[in-house]
Amino acid sequence: MKKKSTRYGFGWVATFVVVALANAACAQDYTVRMQDQDGNISTHYVSRHAVRDVAQKGAGRGDTIYRLQEGKIIAIDYQSKTYLEMSKADIDMAATTTPASLTPQLREVIRTSGYKPSAAKLTRVDVVSQIIAGVSTEKYIATTPYSQDEVWVAPSLDVSAQYYRFASASYTTQEFGVGDIFKGLEESQVRGFVMKIVAHATVPTKTIVRFQRIAISVQKGAIPASVFTPPAGYQKAADH
Repeated sequence: MKKKSTRYGFGWVATFVVVALANAACAQDYTVRMQDQDGNISTHYVSRHAVRDVAQKGAGRGDTIYRLQEGKIIAIDYQSKTYLEMSKADIDMAATTTPASLTPQLREVIRTSGYKPSAAKLTRVDVVSQIIAGVSTEKYIATTPYSQDEVWVAPSLDVSAQYYRFASASYTTQEFGVGDIFKGLEESQVRGFVMKIVAHATVPTKTIVRFQRIAISVQKGAIPASVFTPPAGYQKAADH
């Protein structure tokens, strides 16, 4: 009996191994430190299945953990030493209210524009890549009925599309219009971590920067699973 050739089988295995290794490299954990327009520093821990946004102490916010596979968002309150577990549906409902932290100017923008959360339209800007915190980025213009914002994304820093979905809802409850940018990134299937945002708002007689954030450092390396759980001793808050 003639022996069947196995060279194609070996070739398939070799291809599978190469693809698996490439996917593993793309899914490498990394940590990004960012600074906003007020000088506040935030830290973002990114893994394949979870992301944690850590706010600077005293910045007026707690941490947010996105459990992407579980479809769950965990909000941590340092002052009360509690945490609240929410689904995206819970966040979407909260997003229908105006964030309490908004300035009178931005409240007026919402009132006069009839603002409702929606996906920003993303347009790629064909310019030389900007290097931010040592990482090459792509620039996009995010357009909504009330503003035209700028976004820089790093394709080499892989992040689950689920993150955009959850972040769009979460940011809508915190920063006016920023959630629309993340929703636009999701719907446009743009992949990569957002390294810089400059968001504007048009008020009578002028355009103001309502939100700005830029990456100041990127560190690649494994992140312990404990980072994506509430601190020891914190109690789960009752659902509202």
